[in-house]
Amino acid sequence: MRSRFGWALGVVQKHAESEPKFDSKAFWQWRTANLELAAFDKECRETGAMPFYALASVNYSVLDRDQHMEAVYNDVTHVSNWRLAASALRRMHPGLTGLLKLVTLNTYNPAAKRGRSEEAIAAALERRDKVRAVAFESILSQLQRLRSQHNAPFLTVLKSMVAFRQGLNKDYWRAESSQKLLMSYSWTHDFIIELTNRPRELPFALAKTVAFVVYDNCDYHRKKAYDRTDDDAEYVKTVQFVGVPVAASVGEISQTEIGARIIPFLRNKKLNNICFFNC
Repeated sequence: MRSRFGWALGVVQKHAESEPKFDSKAFWQWRTANLELAAFDKECRETGAMPFYALASVNYSVLDRDQHMEAVYNDVTHVSNWRLAASALRRMHPGLTGLLKLVTLNTYNPAAKRGRSEEAIAAALERRDKVRAVAFESILSQLQRLRSQHNAPFLTVLKSMVAFRQGLNKDYWRAESSQKLLMSYSWTHDFIIELTNRPRELPFALAKTVAFVVYDNCDYHRKKAYDRTDDDAEYVKTVQFVGVPVAASVGEISQTEIGARIIPFLRNKKLNNICFFNC
């Protein structure tokens, strides 16, 4: 049994990144290896030993909570970590990932569509692999959340942050959270508040003198008085401001160039004032 387990584990790890071609010799070896691991896992469960497909879980009695949360913060705030963080569970559990691929096999054949070139077929296969990889990572994230509420899978955290930003309905949030598809609302709220105090890395170096900036007045009635009420009206005047950083590769401009570009767009009155103060 031990030698069969070693063989099966080696085959599954060999095809962890991409499954072999359908109906090939390697495909049927990979399928047999996954079934062998499933049988080994079942035997381990019956004997009370640690099963092969058990997911790695956070245990705060052994691990430090601050270190765990620091790792989550780093994954979310550093763009360079996203590729590794988004595939962490698949790399940590190649056997379980292989089993998911096995049970979700279908008759999809990109070459069956007429008129497709070899490049189009290869692109379709690549896109399908990427889409299914994200789906497998989501399933593993849900399983990890089922194992422990302290687990914070990368994709689940990102989806929870998007739900918070979009103002997801609280009842729907509770339903999704009970299915372990989202983190709890309170956890997400505290996490986002903590993120506001941390610097976020951009995927490019910033230009110091060039940026896209948009601003406009935004006035509205916070409280409006009516004829049959005694409340006073309240009118709020605000300015909405949005700034978008620009990569340093665009180039920098000097203060002289900035003045030369702005002056032609100024009104004559303002231009006269500028000339008066400069003379």
